[in-house]
Amino acid sequence: MESFANDPPLIFITGQTASGKSDLGMDLARRYGGEIVCVDSRTIYRGMDIGTAKPSGADRAAIPHHLLDIAEVNHPLTVHEFKLLADEAIAAIIARGKLPIVVGGAGLYSDAVLYGFEFAGPPDPERRASLSRLSVLELRQICEDRGIPLPLNEYNPRHLIRHIETHGQMGRAGIGYKNALTLGIEVAPDTLKSRIQERVRRMI
Repeated sequence: MESFANDPPLIFITGQTASGKSDLGMDLARRYGGEIVCVDSRTIYRGMDIGTAKPSGADRAAIPHHLLDIAEVNHPLTVHEFKLLADEAIAAIIARGKLPIVVGGAGLYSDAVLYGFEFAGPPDPERRASLSRLSVLELRQICEDRGIPLPLNEYNPRHLIRHIETHGQMGRAGIGYKNALTLGIEVAPDTLKSRIQERVRRMI
């Protein structure tokens, strides 16, 4: 059996919106001298505060948080670019002798970091702009004509465009973090609904 004893430890916390990921991350960070790496497809953008439930100013002051407000909405970050930044943040936390605690609900982003996804090359901006002007039906037709498998969400134009760009060759697992403890939070649907409603009231 392969041993990971010499690999630096880290914790991944996943779960649905309002499941309590952030609270658990803060608690573990306080107990074990950790820093938090936020893995979310929206909290990375400056100005997107309402609806994203970013950590409060008090939480950020108490525990270092990484990868919040790192990009502008009109300059989107790819998952590949985000993964590289997350790897850098995790390496810096480990170098400081702290415990990296990766907290996020964006499945692809979390998986990309945890499993070390290797992605296809960056998109061609001009070609992407051209594809963006097409309807979902037209994008699906391009996939069918070229023998490109449809994405899982075959009605999402962004997913269709990326499949066309990569000819259906999406990211694959590479060398990820071996000595990682993954904690998944599951909450009863009624409780989750109540929490989300309360969160929305607070945001408003």
